[in-house]
Amino acid sequence: MEFVRTELCAALVNVRATNAAIDRIGGKYFKGIKVIFKSDADALDTLAQRAAGMVSNYNKFAELLATVPFDSGGIEKIDHERIDQAVGEKAATLADQWVALAHAQTLLLLEEREEDAKKAFKLLRPILEAEVRASA
Repeated sequence: MEFVRTELCAALVNVRATNAAIDRIGGKYFKGIKVIFKSDADALDTLAQRAAGMVSNYNKFAELLATVPFDSGGIEKIDHERIDQAVGEKAATLADQWVALAHAQTLLLLEEREEDAKKAFKLLRPILEAEVRASA
């Protein structure tokens, strides 16, 4: 059950963080305008609702197991406060990465000078290094 718990937490954090990062970018750079197609925003919202529902059902199952008279060891409930904290951290990271990628891409598209390519690489380097560490 720990695998299920871990995957549910990751799914909920990922979809909520994606929504939050989109909102951050819209709020900071586009005067609050949603920077995603409505159909995609609706799909993300639906996914977030379903993930939250699955977490709720998991927690209900954990509560039910706690009432079983024999010692089953139980399962740990999913803590919504920890989810909220992880969402905030991941949303900030995603928004920063997306903005850095957009900035680097803009530099590369608008100017092909060596100095601009160096600026783009400087923006992309932390993201690329993090990806290499994560895949190692």
